[in-house]
Amino acid sequence: MKKALYRRCKEEVRKMSKTNARKGDQHEVRLVVKHDRDGIRYVQPYLGVNRITGRPLRPYRRFPAAATDEEALALAAEWLATVEGAARLGTSPKVADVLEAYVRSLEAAGASPNTCRTYRGYARLYVSPALGRERADSVEPMDLARLRDELLARGSRDGSPLSPQTVAGCHWFLRGAWGWMCSVGVASSNPAAAIDSPRVGTATATAYDEGDFARLEAALRSVLDGDDPVGAAGVRRRNVAMAAWVSLHTGLRVGEVCALRRRDVQRRGIVSVSSTCVEVPGEGVVRRQRPKTASSRRNVSVTGDDLATIRAHAAWQDRYLAPTGRDTPLVTVDGSHMRPTTVSREFASMRDALGIDPCTSFHSLRHTHATWLLIAGVDPKTVSERLGHGSVATTLRLYAHVLPGRDAQAAEGFAAVARGMGDRDGEL
Repeated sequence: MKKALYRRCKEEVRKMSKTNARKGDQHEVRLVVKHDRDGIRYVQPYLGVNRITGRPLRPYRRFPAAATDEEALALAAEWLATVEGAARLGTSPKVADVLEAYVRSLEAAGASPNTCRTYRGYARLYVSPALGRERADSVEPMDLARLRDELLARGSRDGSPLSPQTVAGCHWFLRGAWGWMCSVGVASSNPAAAIDSPRVGTATATAYDEGDFARLEAALRSVLDGDDPVGAAGVRRRNVAMAAWVSLHTGLRVGEVCALRRRDVQRRGIVSVSSTCVEVPGEGVVRRQRPKTASSRRNVSVTGDDLATIRAHAAWQDRYLAPTGRDTPLVTVDGSHMRPTTVSREFASMRDALGIDPCTSFHSLRHTHATWLLIAGVDPKTVSERLGHGSVATTLRLYAHVLPGRDAQAAEGFAAVARGMGDRDGEL
């Protein structure tokens, strides 16, 4: 899937470059040597408009080694060749601007808004403060290695170390960005490919233990079975409780829960997952027909009691929404789809009020669903299909540590082998 996105990204860049090249034909680049106040020769050609800032692209370059205008002009021509790649994309060669152009090309190629938001966060919070004003083609492996070590030592806003997972994510973002720069002529080499990513331990899922699970289930049930809430805040709280309950009982992601419509919950006790809600800058919440991955499109079974809870919630909605129908979101305040970030934030408030581990999040509900299925003895293949994982390997990587009885089975297996060896010795 990443390779397909990369191909689409390169195609979008080609289209963008051709468009800007056609525009550039109307304004031929002129190199005019001028003299600064101190007598040093310089050029400042017009290269079009910066697509990111909307300002004219007029890079400034001095040539103190040039003794004549002719020498300065020759040096300027060599220098111009190094900035034209970025200019064709409608951006300056500075790291901050080129990284933004890279993320925009990913957006044009259909990358997830969540991925693009994460990448912009890496660029704005971690890369730009250190390297944002540097030219992208001048960054060396040593620069990125120093940035990596600095982030690991004191990269958080409060000066504390940044987690290896976050630094590794930033590293792979930069590696992809500079690979893209090489493909479009902005840089000649990939400095991120020459340094190592921080070592990250095996990822394991954080799930609620028995005590927190029981407390959370009771709190959600209390909200859903209670009296009709008063005011917009009460309505929002009840819908968030429903979203959390659905995720806990089905393992759906927050975007998938927000995208559920009444028609997606079938009478046979099947919840059809066929879309997801994402937040697009300038557009708000968008319900995308394509979920996170192809395997995310799935049917999840629920019990008769679960179905009754969902129907009771829909009946409650009918008392304050008009008109309602099969396309009404299952989780909604005003008939439109709720923002996943709003649902996650409101759930965090519920979690804190219950005194549950603050390191957990809405996604921990999905992990809890999977973890307790495995503890109950449900086979990993079924759990994988229920979660919409691409393969059982993904499920085992995240949840193998909770599979019950594995070490005890190993001990019994070895004991059986040992007994067998003893019997064979007696026969000899």
